[in-house]
Amino acid sequence: MNMEQELERRPVISLLRPRGLDADRKFSKLVSAIKAGMEEESVPWLEGEEDGTLSAAELALRGARQSKLGVGIGIDPACSIAVYFNRGENSEPLFLLSADWASEKVARLVGTNAARLVKKIPFKDLAGLGHKQ
Repeated sequence: MNMEQELERRPVISLLRPRGLDADRKFSKLVSAIKAGMEEESVPWLEGEEDGTLSAAELALRGARQSKLGVGIGIDPACSIAVYFNRGENSEPLFLLSADWASEKVARLVGTNAARLVKKIPFKDLAGLGHKQ
């Protein structure tokens, strides 16, 4: 079963990333931290790989449109991270963190907050960590 079929079948957060960056240590650690944040909140996700030319925001929007939950997370080759909530006509990501702010701690909070969005509970504080709301 491919990712699109799985996303149609299961209510999960869609985590999209570029192909071929598994060897990049920082990138892999950030992806693992995002997943740990979602796991901490017991919200399932499905990870997929896309074209490496897409920005984090474009990946997150694509993921949100594919997800039954309407939530997508994107991380791009530069290690920028975005969360998109595809309910209504949002033109901006809910969270957009530049690579300068992308640490494992922040990435974990992004995963946690994406999961909390699904659960409809308050976000953990990202204040002062370079987020855009």
